Amino acid sequence: MKKILAITLLVISSQMAISQSIAGGVKHLLAGNRKQALSVFENVLRKKKNSAEGNYFIGLTHYFNRDYEKAIPYLKSAAKSNFKTNKTGLGAIENANFLLAQTYFLSYRFSQAVEVLEAMAKRPDLNQFKKSDTVADLLTRAQRGQRMLAEYQRNPYSTTIIDTVVIDKKDFLRVYPQNNTIGYLSATYDSTGSKLKEFTYTTGKGDSRIISKPNGDNGFDIFLSNKYLSGWSRPEPIQGKINTKYNECYAIFPHYENHRLLYFSSDNSEESLGGYDMFLSHPDSEGEYRTPRALGMPFNSPFNDYLMVMNQLEAPGAGTGFGYFASDRYLPDGKIAVYAFLLSPPHNPMFDSLMTKSDKKPSEIVFYPDEETKSKFREKINKIFSSCNVSHTSDKKDIRIEQTKDFTFIVKGTTYYSKYTDFRTEEGLHKFRELQNIEATIEKTKTDLANNRVKYAQETDKKTKEALGRSIQDAENQLKTLIQETQRLTKEIRRIENDAR
Repeated sequence: MKKILAITLLVISSQMAISQSIAGGVKHLLAGNRKQALSVFENVLRKKKNSAEGNYFIGLTHYFNRDYEKAIPYLKSAAKSNFKTNKTGLGAIENANFLLAQTYFLSYRFSQAVEVLEAMAKRPDLNQFKKSDTVADLLTRAQRGQRMLAEYQRNPYSTTIIDTVVIDKKDFLRVYPQNNTIGYLSATYDSTGSKLKEFTYTTGKGDSRIISKPNGDNGFDIFLSNKYLSGWSRPEPIQGKINTKYNECYAIFPHYENHRLLYFSSDNSEESLGGYDMFLSHPDSEGEYRTPRALGMPFNSPFNDYLMVMNQLEAPGAGTGFGYFASDRYLPDGKIAVYAFLLSPPHNPMFDSLMTKSDKKPSEIVFYPDEETKSKFREKINKIFSSCNVSHTSDKKDIRIEQTKDFTFIVKGTTYYSKYTDFRTEEGLHKFRELQNIEATIEKTKTDLANNRVKYAQETDKKTKEALGRSIQDAENQLKTLIQETQRLTKEIRRIENDAR
């Protein structure tokens, strides 16, 4: 009897310790200390391998880091137990099943997201949220993603990504070309520099402006203003089926001679995959814009995608051109990637020779032409990306942009990469940048470790020397872990890139 009681008390004590550990990990997580939080949750799993709560919070931490592939195995484990929590105040994603579906969705695994969400919809105990349509809304977007992906896979020739540049979101307009052919872009932000107040596109001829600004009802609408001899007309809402109860923004007229095509972005949850998606519309004979259609993949994604700008390469009607669009897919908060791409009509023999057919998923954006063609267009685009000081605002300060860095990464045998643009997949590039960050941390840790060892050898105070000894031991353990992580990442990047070849 005493033995049973002792075992019971031990189990209770262990559960209490785990609960206290998780509570501490959650505090770290909500404070943004994800590394510390991850360490706590991993320690929980070492003590209790099948802990649904531990698996959930590790998955949630990877989810916040936008490392969805890492998150999925943990979330699958938590979802098997139908785990839920009320410790974070994060709404629907406190449900492990819903967070798993959301993670599948953000990693382009739309079919798996649909499967999880359909199962949730059939079970009232898994479908109890403050908003009754929470599951239905994500299910609709996941099904929309399925359709977009299928359509994209039927039309694999038309888009070639030439180069990418990453920049702070508030400065991303500086990357775009602006001239009297394409037009001019400007934006104003609030005092923090993070919240957009107004976006304006002015045609190259200077005869029209499209202004995206607040509509007085806590949202953005698109307005049109024309220039007359007396000056600019009062901005009026653009006519037709453009403005909705959602936010419409980043509207421009692309350069297609006399056509008044309209590109814009909207967070219309009834039509988009998620966040802002890009749409296209054109006017009818009365000048009113018809129902917009989404541009589809690879331009739109489950993240924020906006500001499509086209630059005609050939004579109008020749059917090819290059352009730019911005996206925050898989990037840290506050960062934007601007993609430069080559566009040609699908199945046009005139351009098929420039394209390399690929069956890779659109999240990777890996359509590359042959090296000669790629070099030709990159030379043209690099002239734009290298200047980067093209904003038509009063602020002309230089902006430091993440450019291609020198490195050598062996992919297989004698095949190696020396530029970010050599990567075939966005996932591989993302993980390589993670690898570079870890390698930088290793170098700093080595430097700190060497300095502390010198201090340790010279220190005479016993307590200070003991503290330095503990610090050195911690740094040595951290260094060992970091080196193991670089080895794991290197293998993973090689696998991803070789699978894409």
